[in-house]
Amino acid sequence: MQSIEELMSKKKENLSTEEDIEKYELLEEMMEDKEIFFQMDIDTVMGILEFLDVPEEEWMNYYRNIVSMENSVKDSRGQPKTGALKQAIQK
Repeated sequence: MQSIEELMSKKKENLSTEEDIEKYELLEEMMEDKEIFFQMDIDTVMGILEFLDVPEEEWMNYYRNIVSMENSVKDSRGQPKTGALKQAIQK
């Protein structure tokens, strides 16, 4: 499974319309916040995966991987940050 960063890099090479370029730039800005996926609803995450050309049958696997506690943002002690933990529990 490719990382979101790898998917974005691949997508960047294939941007063909002004709309896609704008979407990509917005996504790039959003990705600066390492907890961004914990702040999104599932439909938004699925839309991003679709934009990044992830096959639909793989969306749930990516979603589970993205929001798993193992991939949550860690504090200096290696523990999930409270905000990430709280939002992961609520999903």
